[in-house]
Amino acid sequence: MTTINGVITGPADITPSATSTPIGIIYDEDGSVTDALLGTGVSNSAYCAANSAFGGVDNFDVNAQFLHAVSFSTAIVRSLLRNYLTCNTIWLA
Repeated sequence: MTTINGVITGPADITPSATSTPIGIIYDEDGSVTDALLGTGVSNSAYCAANSAFGGVDNFDVNAQFLHAVSFSTAIVRSLLRNYLTCNTIWLA
């Protein structure tokens, strides 16, 4: 996942247009994805990003129906999610 001139690029299966995989889950082992999306240093544990999960819906259709969402989780949450979630997309950072 990279940010160039304010444009975020990443694997196609986690982008808002990836409606065939409606939930993209990103395990952010070192905080680099969180920093790329929300700004340098945001993954610092002082900002509560450590041992947490966050995300949201990033694509709705014209009738306001959910089309795609993405969830980011840190290392400890990763093991919990692996045991309890079944999802279409998993990308390891």
